[in-house]
Amino acid sequence: MEDQHAKDRIDYYKNLCKTRTVKDNGAFKLSHLSQASESYDIEKTGAEAFLHKGVIEEANGNVQSARSLYQKAYENMPDYYLPLFWLGYSCMRHKEEEKAIEFFNRTIDINPRSIRTLLYLGNILESRKKEQALHVYERTLNISSSYVPCIEAIALLCEKNRDYSNAAKFYNNALEVNPFYSNAASGLGRVYSILGDKENELKALQVAADLSPSYAGPQYKLAECLFESDNHEEAAKYCLKAMEIDMNHTPTHTLMNKLLKSRETTK
Repeated sequence: MEDQHAKDRIDYYKNLCKTRTVKDNGAFKLSHLSQASESYDIEKTGAEAFLHKGVIEEANGNVQSARSLYQKAYENMPDYYLPLFWLGYSCMRHKEEEKAIEFFNRTIDINPRSIRTLLYLGNILESRKKEQALHVYERTLNISSSYVPCIEAIALLCEKNRDYSNAAKFYNNALEVNPFYSNAASGLGRVYSILGDKENELKALQVAADLSPSYAGPQYKLAECLFESDNHEEAAKYCLKAMEIDMNHTPTHTLMNKLLKSRETTK
């Protein structure tokens, strides 16, 4: 069936391209993926090329070179919001918060629906104007109600403000949207620990550990909770898991020593 109709489909799409193609289209340039291919890709604009080089420079630690390339990308295409976003992100990473806020606001002026820009702007504003940060987060969720990093950001803000009931609510919301989001499960464990709800703390940390089998932190946290609940056998099991992942994780070694001492005293 595939062999019989493949040529007909290719001819159909070729004719469709001919009838729909706009001559002198300056917005996009198409190029063959290869000489023998009938597939096309959009050629990078000058702005995209500068931006791509800038991201590579940033990853290699050449911050000033990266920022120069981002600026060239913006000058090459002023309506393209990503160069401004990357300038803001670079400044945020290097604690230049005033500059970061300026670039993020300029990014949002061009693309008001850039949820990652709004999230990072909210992150910076938290230490300055908490109400304004919350407003930015709410604005983000109005655009995308299932954007889990933003739901988590609100939960963290509530946790910092000791509003633990709302923190638990938002961590649970994050898990409802994405049941595999381990950060939310860990956050829920922290909140239940503060509230003294050992049963739900243990459940949350168990989920976090199961969702993060390659990270020592969640395994250790579960081991610590089990130790405090006098379930030393299970605590040792998760301690060993954490040590297998990261032999240099100091809190795990400290807890393992406590477990060994406890075992010696019970003999």
